Amino acid sequence: MHAKTPTHGLRAALRGKQQKGAAVLLEPEGPEAIEALQLARLARTVLNKSCDDIAALSEANPALVWEWIEAFAAKKREADADSKMWSAAVASLTTAGALSSQQTAAE
Repeated sequence: MHAKTPTHGLRAALRGKQQKGAAVLLEPEGPEAIEALQLARLARTVLNKSCDDIAALSEANPALVWEWIEAFAAKKREADADSKMWSAAVASLTTAGALSSQQTAAE
């Protein structure tokens, strides 16, 4: 017997909502996915550079460095919003579970 992953039902439900026109997107697709992957690779590359390398790049092409800063900051804002959503979902489920347990105990 195959056990379904905990998110299997959720993903199926969300896919159904997507088809009905709801604005739910689990993962970027197409060019957005490629851009996100490239941005993540760039961030990892930047983190592996020395301060001197970054300073030299900033001096040689400040506009490029500012473009990267803006892109990284935008991605961070998205991640912060996603984090808040996941935290709220966990809190909602935890609260619902606690209420359900209390109701069961009261019966």
